[in-house]
Amino acid sequence: MCAHVGIAVFGALLVISGCSIDGGGLSRSCESPVSVADVACDALVALEPARRAAEASGDIDSATRIATATQGLLMLLDDQDSETAMRRLLELAYFNLGAASTESYNCIVVRKGAAIVSLIEHEMTRTSSPCEAEFGSASQICRSRDATSTKLRFLASQIESGESCALAE
Repeated sequence: MCAHVGIAVFGALLVISGCSIDGGGLSRSCESPVSVADVACDALVALEPARRAAEASGDIDSATRIATATQGLLMLLDDQDSETAMRRLLELAYFNLGAASTESYNCIVVRKGAAIVSLIEHEMTRTSSPCEAEFGSASQICRSRDATSTKLRFLASQIESGESCALAE
C-alpha cells in the first residue's frame, strides 16, 4: 500500500512541477527535466513539517497518512540507481524523517551497496547542510552536522560489512 500512496503523491507532484502524466502511469513529459529522485526527495522534505505538525496537534489520521505517503516515496527511491539519484538520496541524511522513515531510508541506502560508498565519503566532506539551507540551523527537522556524519559513517560501515535488509511494503 505504501508504494501506491507514494506513486499517487509522486504523480500529483509531477503535475505541480509542470509535468503531464500519460495514461495515469509514470510515463511523463516535463517542461524542464525532472527526475523521480528529485520529485520524491523534494516531496519527502515538504511532507516532514506537515507530519510533525499533525503529530503535535494530535491529528493521528493525518500523521498516519503523511507517514504512509513518505514510506511510498522512499520506496520509489529504492529503484533509482543513477549517481544523481543516489546523491539526492544522501541529501536526505540531513533531515529527521521520523523513526519508521529513517529505518526505511537506512535500508534503501544500504541496499545501494558499493555503488554509494564513495558518494557517502564525498558527502561527509560537505560543509553545508541542505536542510539548514532550506529550514535554518535552528530547525528541529534538520540533523546536526555531527549527527549527519555519524549516520553517514554508520551507513558506510553497514555496507562495507555486507549487512543486508528488507523493506516492508
